[in-house]
Amino acid sequence: LLLEPRIMAALKHPNIVELITVEKKDDTFFMVMEYVDGESLDRLVRRERCLAPTRALEVGIDVCSAIQFAHQHQVLHRDLRPANILLTREGTAKVTDFGTSRYLELQKEGFARTRIGSPPYMAPEHFRGRAVFQSDLWSLGVSLYEMLTGTVPFYDADPVKIAQAFQNQPIVPPHLKNPAVPKAFSDVVMKALALNLGERYLSAAEFHRALLAL
Repeated sequence: LLLEPRIMAALKHPNIVELITVEKKDDTFFMVMEYVDGESLDRLVRRERCLAPTRALEVGIDVCSAIQFAHQHQVLHRDLRPANILLTREGTAKVTDFGTSRYLELQKEGFARTRIGSPPYMAPEHFRGRAVFQSDLWSLGVSLYEMLTGTVPFYDADPVKIAQAFQNQPIVPPHLKNPAVPKAFSDVVMKALALNLGERYLSAAEFHRALLAL
């Protein structure tokens, strides 16, 4: 019960929902979090179908900044997706739900072994139980893809079929699904979705720079 609060207590950043306090009363354990007056990115995408590229880029920059900060503190989110991204009324994106996060510095192997996460947003190596910092970048790539096209690259009720699809089928670039998406933006998203870790962004800082350059 103390794992998530301990992780979140170390993450003070304008794009991360703040943990205010942790309490226990009458055998009930609870956390008091910052109240975000707005809605989830998931709800916004479902209502709008897809977002304008400029709005998607703004959200992507905010989220990548949060992930970069978390990674600097050795925290791997592992469940980054639109449902865990909250938008304030002013339009700022804030990442929440670090309940599945892990300190990678505590893992001697340098990766998280468990397969906890949301399958449509999980990186191929995450399905194999080898989630690394670049796995969060993949999840952000899928989230950007969904913002731009209204859908994730692959979806199936069977997680195994999603994992197989990523290995066996090429992902259709966002600009081919939505002509309003500039190819340069599409290329940035596709690099985040590279199967080979060596071809993906090597760090959140590198991904963040690519988004800012757009």
